[in-house]
Amino acid sequence: MPTTTLFLMSHHEQIRPRVADMRDMDGDQPWVDWPPAARAVRTKPPAVSRPGESPREEAAAPRPIMGEIRERDSSSGHSHPAPPGKRISAFRRSRMERAAAPPTPQVAHPVPPCPRDPSRDPGGGAAPEAMTSLLQDISNENEERIASMSYETRAEELRDAEAFFGQDTLAKLAERMEQAMPTNRGWPALERRAVDLDAPPPAMQKKEHDERDAWESFRRQYFPDEPDAVPPALAWTVTASAPSGDSVRFDFEGRVTTDTAQRDAEAPDETYLAGLHHHGQEQNVPGYTLEELLHLARSTVAAQRVLALQVLQRICTAPSSPSADRVLTADGSAMRGRIVLSAVWLLHDRHKSVRTAAGQCLDAACKALSVVPHDAFVAAAMPTSADAELDMLWHDAAWTPYARAPHFHVQDASHLELAQRHWPHALRQSHVLRALDMWLEDHAADTIVSLLHALVMHDATSAKDLVQYPRLLHVVVQLGATKRPWPLVDAPYPSYEALLVLWRVIQSDRRTAQSLWEQGAVDPLLRYVLMPPCDSTSSSPDVREHEQALLYLTLRILTALGRYGVGSTSVREVAPAIPRLAQWSISAASALPMNDAAWHTIRALYEMLEVWTRAAHKGSHHGDLGLNEPIVHAWAPYPQALLERLPPTPLSPVCLSAYGAAILHLAAWTQSASQWGHQARVQVTMSERLVQEVSMQVTRVSSLLTTAQIREVRRASSDLAYIASVLGGLVRLAPSTSLDTWCQRVLDLPLGVMATPAVRANGLSMPQLLHVLAMCSCSAAPAVQVRLLSWLPPCEVVYAERCLESLVRALDASAWTVLMPFFRDDLRYDQRPPSMIEAETHAETLCMPHVLPPKDVSDPQTGATLRPSPVSGLPLRRDWPLLVLDDLLHSSDARALNAPHVLPASWDFTEMDMVRAALQLAVPIASLGAAPSAFWWLGIYKVFLLEQAAPATHEASGAVTGRDLYMDATVAHALRALMDKADDMSHSAEPTLEEATSVTHAGSMPFYQVYTDLMGLYDAVSMHHPLFARALIPPLAMVYAPDYRRLLWSDYAALLRGITIDTHDVPVVCGQRLEAYLWPCESDEIVLVRYVDALVQRLVTPAQPFLYAVALHHVSAAFWSARENGWGDVSIPPALAQSMARRVFTAEAGNHVLTYAPHDAHVYSPDVRQAMRAQWLDTK
Repeated sequence: MPTTTLFLMSHHEQIRPRVADMRDMDGDQPWVDWPPAARAVRTKPPAVSRPGESPREEAAAPRPIMGEIRERDSSSGHSHPAPPGKRISAFRRSRMERAAAPPTPQVAHPVPPCPRDPSRDPGGGAAPEAMTSLLQDISNENEERIASMSYETRAEELRDAEAFFGQDTLAKLAERMEQAMPTNRGWPALERRAVDLDAPPPAMQKKEHDERDAWESFRRQYFPDEPDAVPPALAWTVTASAPSGDSVRFDFEGRVTTDTAQRDAEAPDETYLAGLHHHGQEQNVPGYTLEELLHLARSTVAAQRVLALQVLQRICTAPSSPSADRVLTADGSAMRGRIVLSAVWLLHDRHKSVRTAAGQCLDAACKALSVVPHDAFVAAAMPTSADAELDMLWHDAAWTPYARAPHFHVQDASHLELAQRHWPHALRQSHVLRALDMWLEDHAADTIVSLLHALVMHDATSAKDLVQYPRLLHVVVQLGATKRPWPLVDAPYPSYEALLVLWRVIQSDRRTAQSLWEQGAVDPLLRYVLMPPCDSTSSSPDVREHEQALLYLTLRILTALGRYGVGSTSVREVAPAIPRLAQWSISAASALPMNDAAWHTIRALYEMLEVWTRAAHKGSHHGDLGLNEPIVHAWAPYPQALLERLPPTPLSPVCLSAYGAAILHLAAWTQSASQWGHQARVQVTMSERLVQEVSMQVTRVSSLLTTAQIREVRRASSDLAYIASVLGGLVRLAPSTSLDTWCQRVLDLPLGVMATPAVRANGLSMPQLLHVLAMCSCSAAPAVQVRLLSWLPPCEVVYAERCLESLVRALDASAWTVLMPFFRDDLRYDQRPPSMIEAETHAETLCMPHVLPPKDVSDPQTGATLRPSPVSGLPLRRDWPLLVLDDLLHSSDARALNAPHVLPASWDFTEMDMVRAALQLAVPIASLGAAPSAFWWLGIYKVFLLEQAAPATHEASGAVTGRDLYMDATVAHALRALMDKADDMSHSAEPTLEEATSVTHAGSMPFYQVYTDLMGLYDAVSMHHPLFARALIPPLAMVYAPDYRRLLWSDYAALLRGITIDTHDVPVVCGQRLEAYLWPCESDEIVLVRYVDALVQRLVTPAQPFLYAVALHHVSAAFWSARENGWGDVSIPPALAQSMARRVFTAEAGNHVLTYAPHDAHVYSPDVRQAMRAQWLDTK
């Protein structure tokens, strides 16, 4: 490729930064029009004379920009003479040269000689041959300069050129250079063949020929004097080149034009006439790229800004297509973030049309980024809410429960990165609410409400800030109630999005709700309760659903106010309408379809009655003279009547939730009535039927939670939250052991999947999980409370501490005194928000806060960072009673033992006391079935590993030491009891020790390292203690890798003689005792050889029942599996089998191998075995 000579710029000119410097610039800063890092200076070529011309000398003075103005000579010497004083055009001269005609002589005029610039087009004064020579010289000079550069300099220049020209431009130049270089250097015939292979197909040649003929006919008719060539500026209208791979273009309707199917369906003339070629690059391709549209949005012409914003809006709202999704979601949805930032920036434009287009574009972009369902019944279903997780740059640990994206510094992030991390936060930093407040226009009210809905449904902080803008709230109330008629007659209807905005603002904070209610924003909504849509049977289904949504959201708003104890006078105003609503719910219950939207309204009604019953029981607040005891007492018959109208058909989850809300209201009224002195006689006759329905739904949900499909898991989460209301209501109304068992069954489900980033991203699954936990917390059974601690999110640290203290004190009060500092250190958070589970009684907020991990703590004496528990915080580890063992294993730098103010001044216990208390607490906790057996075995190993813990250094403030802990009678008894409990809880689907170690230590330590340390410690200090020996056995099971068996039978084979454990005393693994170590049969050759060594060398004998049985079984399987059924797939090389046989059958164990059968039903032929033995022992 011809290039130009590069020279550095002068020092006083502005220098363009390097690529590394550009990366540090904020993504929203406008790019400076930097000059190039090098400029092209074209040297003058040697003088070239045309035929018939005498060489002219170059003028010494530089050529002026504008020369003299001279008139043309009207004389003519040819049919088409050249004007006097004007050189022949390159096109005409080229035709004349091809026709071998002599050039037309120029008329001599006394024109001062002007220096020619041959580096321009061929008409600049030089022949094509001279131009080729000149460009070749320049190219050679540039190649020499490049060859003299170092590798680093060349790479830096390439990065610099790519940043300035763009990757697409450099790629095209490189392709052009490769095409210009000769590639075939073989025989001429091969070269001609290569050219033929590269030729276009005949169809394409014919198409190009037709286009050329059409152009030639057009030229001859209208421009006969023009040369037979296509001007470069119009080349794009004749030759169509394929668009670049990364170029996705859109038309003015937001549709992709670069899709093959859509492009071929349109005639080219349509795209030309539609103005889809008025862009800078790839002019032959119709449509505009997102880069070009974003560039056009910064135009100085208002109409162009409006056009760009309108097209971007249509792109965001257009139906999904693969190519559009690819370009919009690439690089963490960078293009979507740029559209949002461009639209919010143009909200401050001085032109009203631009502001209107910017608002609509921003609304469409936010709706495209929205992850919250638009269904009002789903979005407002739970008593609490949570912010959606919108980090588009973090995709790790999608199915890890409670995993969080790494914290990033907002102050250091660019606007684009912030938009990719959390686009509502980016809008808040751009002061979008203030811009909407300033931009407020009557015709834009729908757009503003829609945009506010998208913003506050994803971000509680934005909802809280909205109260500071009364004008915006006034628009929300107008579109939600006052501006549009009720009951619904003609469109437009009242906006339920506006009611969702108010509901979300109320949920954000108690003070915010108080301020909103005091401003009178709730009162206009009461018309939906005073005139409910109970009798609108003649309207269409869509209208009925819209009416139900407005009533449903109004009831949800009154319920949220009731949880704060705010706005009871509003409920008093609608109290006369409540009997009518209740009678409608009772009469409609037996006739409504199972998935009708009215079930959501019935549930919302009884939830409101329950909340305000509790609020009236607590009494008035700050002089609020709203609800009182007589009003609440009149509501009692309604839920009883509803429960008597249970439909005979199977109930859907939403139908169950309506009956669950009625039971919860009945339970709240019963509790309040007993304290008010009323005789509460409540009898739920359909409780057994409801429990059966719950049973079927729980079975269905349990299968959906394990599908690892986001849509199915979210549906299961929603259904489980509905089902839990029935259990919670029944437990509160009539506690029983069977209901406690059902709560345990619900908590035994894999609820952690509801807290994974993939599922909780929409902001709904975490409130649903919290509602399930709140309903199950109604049971005071220890088994339920233990399981609750394994699922509580970090925002429930206050509730977790109370639950943990009450549970431990009930099981072992002395253990709480010893272990209390370690539990509280594990639950240490810098933020301690109020409990959301207890929000029904004294709520401060109904939006789940994001609680960050605590900051690091330094040792007061050494200054080193202290070590917290491997997996600290909520949810608690499954083996939380043994948390103290991790601190003891790292006593010199454990935070609980060294940080100030963790251990109380009166706390004075030894390491033995701590181990005793932990084990004595672990035994009853394990008996409740709260954790799989692998977690308890891992804790048992830590007790033995305390023997190798180095004593605390003199510099450390926490100095605890101890040896031979397992020798203590109390500790040994607790260890044995915990081992037995682990055996009892073992089942086929339990996690392995490797998985348990990964969970409890967050992947920081592999289990093989733990087992290696344990084996070495057993060899050093155990003296073949039976408990210690029993602890070594579980990893020898066949579900584990052969590395564990190699470690004992090979590296520590000398220890085998001291392990005398019996077969009925071996630990249970995966629900099996001895069979877990026998099946499937061993296939690892190294382990089989070590089994033979142990049998031949009598390292294991019949006096060691378990080890001898294992070795005998696997060696027999290696010998007989080829001729007998029932052994499974065991294949070893024949040479290895013969070598093993010659050793085994000459030893005492050989007779046992000949007669061994794995079970009583196994059939074998002694003669066949004898023949095989003889064959192996034959030395010939």
